[in-house]
Amino acid sequence: MGKDYVEAGGGGGRGLTIKTSRIYYYNNYILAALMLFLASMVYVNFNLTLTFTPRTLSEFMNTMIVFAFVAVITYLVEEATIEKMMRKYVITNDEVAKIEGVLRKNRISIPYANISDVRVRKGVAGRLFNFGDVYVTGFKDEIKIKGAKNPEMVSRIIGAKMSASRAGGGRGEGGMEVKLGKKGKGRKRKNKEAEEIEIAG
Repeated sequence: MGKDYVEAGGGGGRGLTIKTSRIYYYNNYILAALMLFLASMVYVNFNLTLTFTPRTLSEFMNTMIVFAFVAVITYLVEEATIEKMMRKYVITNDEVAKIEGVLRKNRISIPYANISDVRVRKGVAGRLFNFGDVYVTGFKDEIKIKGAKNPEMVSRIIGAKMSASRAGGGRGEGGMEVKLGKKGKGRKRKNKEAEEIEIAG
């Protein structure tokens, strides 16, 4: 399926795991490049000095300015990584869920029976680079799958699982079955788990 799709396992059931694409933060990379250019101009024109053992107030201020530029640029570049660590979205055969946190997990889920609407929203850059937000609206909660790569595909997957869950709920998880065998004389096995895929940039 391409380098953006990685099959993986997961504890407590498997599913389609979606993480925010790095391209979603393209503004950050533009700002980081501008900040780097500005930092180099300030460093050269104002003759800043960087020292880990400042002896004067001037040296201390210069060092703080340099560290401030480094901190801002680092955050802009690594915000996508932080987002991937802090938040993920999981589509199983039973529900759509958002899981947040590192040490303490906060989980919000919407069963397919409670989903009233699924819609995709793209900006100009999203239409160019094929990423956007997928809004899954339930009767009480709404999950925003932020910055998903190929959001229309994510929406179609959710729609297909909603239809399968509602139309054939008595046939296992999501009511989905897979026929195996040759010339129509095969056996059936339940599709107990969806493959887990990471959609990332």
